[in-house]
Amino acid sequence: MVAGVGVGAFALLVGIALTTGDDGSPAAIRLVWPDPPDGIELLDADDVTLVDDGPGVSQGLLFGAGTDDDPFADGDLLLATFDGGEIEDLDGLGDPITVRGHAGAAVAPQGPNVPASIIWAENESLSVMLASRSYDTLQLIDIAESLTFDGHLASLADTDGLDLLVDNDLLAFGSYSVGAKRSIVSYGRTDDESTSVTVRAAPGDPSGLLGARYFAGGGEPVTVRGEQGWLVADDEDAGFGFDGNAVVWLADGVIFTVRTTGDLDPAALAEQLEGIDDKAWRKLVDEFGQP
Repeated sequence: MVAGVGVGAFALLVGIALTTGDDGSPAAIRLVWPDPPDGIELLDADDVTLVDDGPGVSQGLLFGAGTDDDPFADGDLLLATFDGGEIEDLDGLGDPITVRGHAGAAVAPQGPNVPASIIWAENESLSVMLASRSYDTLQLIDIAESLTFDGHLASLADTDGLDLLVDNDLLAFGSYSVGAKRSIVSYGRTDDESTSVTVRAAPGDPSGLLGARYFAGGGEPVTVRGEQGWLVADDEDAGFGFDGNAVVWLADGVIFTVRTTGDLDPAALAEQLEGIDDKAWRKLVDEFGQP
């Protein structure tokens, strides 16, 4: 059964080329803010490992056409397939539609950056989703009619000039692959929840960075700690990956995200971060980690 699978389920879906820690589990480099200003303090430090408690994703394809500064300027298309052909609460996902002779749901774009999407059960063991910022739901239904299937893998008969930019079957550019460990460090003012900083790190690769940029709803190219990254400005319609201002970048096989709310500049703050060794990290997790 596929439960609650919709566009919102794909926040920051990024391709992961897993690295491995000493215990055999995927590991991430950690960055912390060593000297926050007065009034801002460390609130949380945790390692989070994704467990397989949702639908398995067989395939994730992300197509686009554009420039280096905006790889999706001239078009985009997401295709994902899921194990399981029974979609829970289909009516609650969007407007009812028929796709390839099957019941499905369509979600209209919400603001200029949130994609239009359709989802349907292709058969008793497979569900499919298409999403795009450049095609509307009717066009997505037409595209769906051209799909061919080989088991749980789908193919497009015509990409309409779009290039395949990400092809990842771990978790449809898996937000984080099952078993992947990501670190999360949070800072804020205890008396003012409008100001906060969250630093996340998880194993990743260049396609993962591209996926993160896509699902953040856009972004401007920026250099972060000497690496290519993306700056995402605060906008209530800016997508479903970030809440606030953020930068995301790739370094040493790890995708880092710094998200800020309030007056803090995430790009400037990223330059202040420092690496932390395992012993110091464990001390932080023991003291500040959530039970």
